[in-house]
Amino acid sequence: LLKLLEAAAVAQDLPGKLEVQQMDVLEAAGLSKSHGGMPRRASSCPSDVEVFDVIVCSDCLYKHEVASAIAQLIGRALLKRPGTILIVTDANRRGRQTFLDELDELLGLSLGDSVPPTFEAVPVPDWAADGAKDPFDGTFTEEVGLLKLF
Repeated sequence: LLKLLEAAAVAQDLPGKLEVQQMDVLEAAGLSKSHGGMPRRASSCPSDVEVFDVIVCSDCLYKHEVASAIAQLIGRALLKRPGTILIVTDANRRGRQTFLDELDELLGLSLGDSVPPTFEAVPVPDWAADGAKDPFDGTFTEEVGLLKLF
């Protein structure tokens, strides 16, 4: 996906610089645990001084600890720069509610008359890779959840 984003930016001759980052979300959120006595290493982790124009997170909420870490990272990024464009999709993985609850708590989205974050069902486009086949269980899906904050 990262190479695809870079290629699309070059092909469209977009102004400015596109920088893509891949990260170990558990390390970045400070939730990393040693694995076999070795600390986890990320290729790149955002710091609290970095800002992002766009954050894309797709089908990553498959574990509760990962979902919590992603919510913390996104929450911190949005608090630092509320104008950040955020795109999060989820195929109803087990960490979905953990992600929503953590993000809601961090951003205070359901305080007072506000609405908590939800995932809105959207159809998977016909051009989806491998016909939207789930890599974990081999099933096919016709829709995914798209994060809705307001």
